[in-house]
Amino acid sequence: MALTRKQMTVRGAAAMRKQRSKAEAVSWALMAGPKRKNDLARSVLEYFAMGSTLAAKLSRHMEREKLPPEDGAVYMIGTDPDFAQPRGKFYQITSDHQKDFELLMAAADFHKKYVTIGLVVAVWDREKKQSLVFARPFIVSNPAVAPLLRRAVDDIRMKTTADQWAREQAPVKR
Repeated sequence: MALTRKQMTVRGAAAMRKQRSKAEAVSWALMAGPKRKNDLARSVLEYFAMGSTLAAKLSRHMEREKLPPEDGAVYMIGTDPDFAQPRGKFYQITSDHQKDFELLMAAADFHKKYVTIGLVVAVWDREKKQSLVFARPFIVSNPAVAPLLRRAVDDIRMKTTADQWAREQAPVKR
C-alpha cells in the first residue's frame, strides 16, 4: 500500500520528534507562533510582564519535560537610543517574585537610559551539550534591531555554554 504525501509528512514529523532532545522540545514549543509584524511601543512594565509570562511558560515546559529550572532563562535586551549596540546587563527574568520586583526596579532605571528591543530565551541542552537560544523582538520596523538581537543571542549563547561547561567541570563537594 502506497502512502499519501500527508501520511509521509506526519510519519516523518513523528520520527523527527522522537530524535529531538527534551530541551529541543521546550525550545521548539516556545519558538512556535507567527512572526510579529508591528512594533510594541509600550512601557517597561508591559515589556516586563511579557517577559514574566514567557518565563512562566518556559518554567512550565521545563517542569513538564523534567528538566532542571536553572537550564532555562529569559533575558530582557536593551540598546542605545541610536541603536548602536546592545547595552547594559541582560536582565534575567525568573519566577521568584521578590527577585523580579528588584529586577523590575533595575529594569525601569535601565529603560530610562536605553530602548528595550526584545526578549531572548535560552535553554541548555544537557543531552547534546549545546545552548538553544532565540529572540523575540519588540521592535520590527527598525532594521538596526535584528543585528543587535542576533549579537545578543550570540553573547547569551556563549555565556550559557561557558557557564554550563564551568558547572560541569567544577569539582564535586563532599
